[in-house]
Amino acid sequence: MRLKHWTMLGAILAILGGCIPLSLQPIYTDDVLVCEPRLEGEWKAEEDALTWRFARGEGKSYTVSVKEDETEMEYAGHLVKLGEHYFLDLLVQRAEGLPEGDRLLELQLVPVHLFLRLAFSDAGIQLFVLDFDWLEDRIEQHRLWAPHTQLKALDDYPLFTASPKRMQRFLKRWANHEEAWEDGGLLVRVVPETVSPAA
Repeated sequence: MRLKHWTMLGAILAILGGCIPLSLQPIYTDDVLVCEPRLEGEWKAEEDALTWRFARGEGKSYTVSVKEDETEMEYAGHLVKLGEHYFLDLLVQRAEGLPEGDRLLELQLVPVHLFLRLAFSDAGIQLFVLDFDWLEDRIEQHRLWAPHTQLKALDDYPLFTASPKRMQRFLKRWANHEEAWEDGGLLVRVVPETVSPAA
């Protein structure tokens, strides 16, 4: 199963070809939350029409908006740093213009968390998602080593049930394993247009 097989226009899940994990618990605790000025602002996905906007919220939180045409998802975002790696935890807050009957999008409207790995570079923000085949293999072999279940209503889509600290151990364990991650695309900063002063 690949996420592109679902009709998910305008949401974060639409552009990422790997597995966007769902978790009942956040992946963060206060001691690993960070604020990163490089994250803030508006970004454009390099290979599609989605725009992302990151704005500082209360404390060490962000408001994250993902938009395409008339469809927009707004998330409460928290940036986590584990060792040298950054991870983004997302919890949906608002949705507008969703396609009707999209079960995976509708699932986001209940309090489940999504997470992905980020890497900052001069080119922008590189997104990484868990590779679904890798995840599926480890589940079948009983070697995932993180509490989880599978959602029968979504073709056994994985849902992590681990505590935040247990999820942090899981992410740190696999952060440097290339086979566990798939390229989720590059976000390029949107530079505001400058208005020339009137003559």
